[in-house]
Amino acid sequence: MTLSAYPCSPIGYSRRDFLNDVGRAALLATLSPLAHPAKAWAHAASDTGAPVLRFAHLTDLHFTTRAQNRYPTSHQHIVRAVGTLNQESLDFVLFTGDMFHFPEDLDGDLPALTDALKQLNCPYYCLIGNHDAEGPQLKRRKLTLMENLGDQGLAHGRSFYSFSPRPGFRFIALDTTDTGEDSYTGWTGHVSDQQLNWLQDTLKAYREEKVFLALHHPPITPYPFLEKLRFEPKTASHLEYILRAHPQVQLAFAGHYHFGGWNSFAHAQLLIGPSLVEHPHPYRIVELFEASNAQTWARFSWHTLNLHPEDDERCVWSLAGLRGHGLQGLSYGRQGQVLLHGASEGRPVNV
Repeated sequence: MTLSAYPCSPIGYSRRDFLNDVGRAALLATLSPLAHPAKAWAHAASDTGAPVLRFAHLTDLHFTTRAQNRYPTSHQHIVRAVGTLNQESLDFVLFTGDMFHFPEDLDGDLPALTDALKQLNCPYYCLIGNHDAEGPQLKRRKLTLMENLGDQGLAHGRSFYSFSPRPGFRFIALDTTDTGEDSYTGWTGHVSDQQLNWLQDTLKAYREEKVFLALHHPPITPYPFLEKLRFEPKTASHLEYILRAHPQVQLAFAGHYHFGGWNSFAHAQLLIGPSLVEHPHPYRIVELFEASNAQTWARFSWHTLNLHPEDDERCVWSLAGLRGHGLQGLSYGRQGQVLLHGASEGRPVNV
């Protein structure tokens, strides 16, 4: 399937504008760190033992085989990431969108990325991000992704889905590029009424399970200069309304902003993942524990790829390296633990 060219920037907001905003915000973050309160709990039970689930959260790969300066090693770091993840004992890998950088290159980039992901020794689950979807003929492009990506979620033929990696645990993956139309432009998050109705029905069906939400666009805006990238406000309000009626959703994973964060949304702790494409190529490992008192704990930690120097040199000594440094300065909530059930108040730890 041949795909025509699509815009990669929202009208009126260029990549230069975005880089300037990142630089200004990084300076502000250095001079006056912002507080990001999140409900969490400081002391996990001592008898948790081995994790009942262990997975990696990666986001914003921006994979491209095209030679360009913005992400000069995106086609190399995913190969290194697969090798690194295969050394971990993981139940699965969760990718929360922007798998690709240029939607117009999808035909050529799909085989290269899927060849790398096939080397993973555990299942992987993908979401669709704005860079994967941007442009007209949205349904056709998503169909191409679902037919060819070959993961455990999108391969079932729908851009939003749920899966259960272990009895009693369920992940719900949303498509935040779902406008209800056959086009998507800009960087804003959208969820159609049809998908929200599906979400509500799915949550009702799994009231007794521990439910985790995955989406590309975070439904919060951690810094004021990110308004151009925000979740569409009306949809975010509808999503919050649904989640408040379902307190079994206590942990959510997102990407999109390219820096890591830890916030609250409805009853859930929201972990925003750092972008794998940005130097030093960070991601998170998440472990779920069940204590003898039936409480469930989630522990998460920040990791970076151990790239060969020759692979990463262009990311370090370039504009890409400067941007990565700024995004590192914006990041917060790099590691910690949260009690998912049975507590009502607390504080972040190890952040």
